[in-house]
Amino acid sequence: MTLSTPRQLEASAKARTKLALKGQKRFRDCYFVFMLLLVSAAALVIYIVSPELGGSRWAILSSGAFGWVSMYLFLCRYFPRFTWYGYGPVTPIKKSIIVTNGDSELGYYLAKELDMCMFSSIFVGSKHPDKGYVKRLVDECTKKVVVIPLDVTSDESVAKAMELINDCLDRRNNELWGVVNNAAVTSWGEIEWLPLETYKNVAEVNVYGVVRVIKAVLPLIRRIQGRIVNVNDVRGLSSVPGCAAFSMTKYAMESFSDTLRYEMKQWDVKYYWK
Repeated sequence: MTLSTPRQLEASAKARTKLALKGQKRFRDCYFVFMLLLVSAAALVIYIVSPELGGSRWAILSSGAFGWVSMYLFLCRYFPRFTWYGYGPVTPIKKSIIVTNGDSELGYYLAKELDMCMFSSIFVGSKHPDKGYVKRLVDECTKKVVVIPLDVTSDESVAKAMELINDCLDRRNNELWGVVNNAAVTSWGEIEWLPLETYKNVAEVNVYGVVRVIKAVLPLIRRIQGRIVNVNDVRGLSSVPGCAAFSMTKYAMESFSDTLRYEMKQWDVKYYWK
């Protein structure tokens, strides 16, 4: 989806400027860590070959350990795969969140929880806004919960939903801070039994639907350094018989999510998939 609104164009321009400045800082950090590793490696070599030339063994070992610990911290900063980190508390004031598939039980309870957490706006996407869990949300939650028609398999539906969200953000003077991709469908049956159309339909929702939504919201989330959450499944890590159509899409989401996490790290966008 192309950037079409002034809000998205402005967000993209600011984000690219910030990225250029961060690139300069990353070069300085790389140079510092490289020189520190050289000194640490030299200290270790002195300790191994001729300890008496380098003074105290403990001083040499400490120097080497300090260099490698610094290297690890450097990797933790720029390559999050090397570390575990928590995100800490969130201030919900003037922050909005999109939750896809409000028709599901998970989407329903998540929207209610976000409403109680005092987020400014919770946009709940639904293919059937007038029945089921979505209707219960309208009756039970505050007016901060806004139900929007959303079909993640349609470019037109996602574009219209983003127009509604942008209008609401402008009226309420909020920022789009996060998105929870909760939309998913499953299909059971052995590989030989399922028609090819079933594989396509499941992938359209579970993979391309997630990509479609993320591409639409990234410019806004990147500007505020928000958060992206993809709801995945354990069958994306370990397959079971009779669930090939679903499992293959979840394996694809594991790969997509991992790549997205690396790319968003440079923009300080927190990313999590579960």
